[in-house]
Amino acid sequence: MRLVVGVAVLLPVLGGVGHAQVTTAFRARAARQISADPFAGLAGAEADTEVEPDVAVDPNDPDVVVAVFQQGRFDQSGGCVAPGFATSRDGGLTWIAGSLPGLTVAASGPFDRASDPAVAIGADGAVYAQTLPFDVQDCRSAIAVERSDDHGLTFNAPVLVQDDSSCSVFNGVTASVATAHAVWCLPARPRLGAPGALHQVALSTTFTR
Repeated sequence: MRLVVGVAVLLPVLGGVGHAQVTTAFRARAARQISADPFAGLAGAEADTEVEPDVAVDPNDPDVVVAVFQQGRFDQSGGCVAPGFATSRDGGLTWIAGSLPGLTVAASGPFDRASDPAVAIGADGAVYAQTLPFDVQDCRSAIAVERSDDHGLTFNAPVLVQDDSSCSVFNGVTASVATAHAVWCLPARPRLGAPGALHQVALSTTFTR
């Protein structure tokens, strides 16, 4: 299913001169729920929360749509229990959903929480999901990228393109991810929520799958 655009063209002839009036109408479809928070308030997270979505469409096949988002958001100190994904192979008619694997403890990974999900689809159809995993008991934060080679149905183990344990920095605000290239910001402050001015430096890196 693709977005249907209806175009009406009217050509009234007035005094021998043709005047064209073009109107474009988008046929809206009813919103549908494509995923639900599976964690039920685990570890003190807000129950039934899925926030901060990002969506990508395959440039070679617009029927392939992939979304990523937070699941089980923590309202006080930020992040979520585990980032989720939802994928459609038929332009949004049907969806499969799950959690990005190997990232947070809730999804068999090492980190306490994760935030700032972003997604992109390369020219070869590979899907890249980028997230910010971090710990709340120590100062570790990272930038992780997970690749899907089946158009977003499953994702490989995360690759940490940046991994810091210093309490003087905190990786944040993932900006974008593309084929073998990730971009994010590095706030120069002790930790999330710490006092003081926030100075952000844009960082990027290349990575291999």
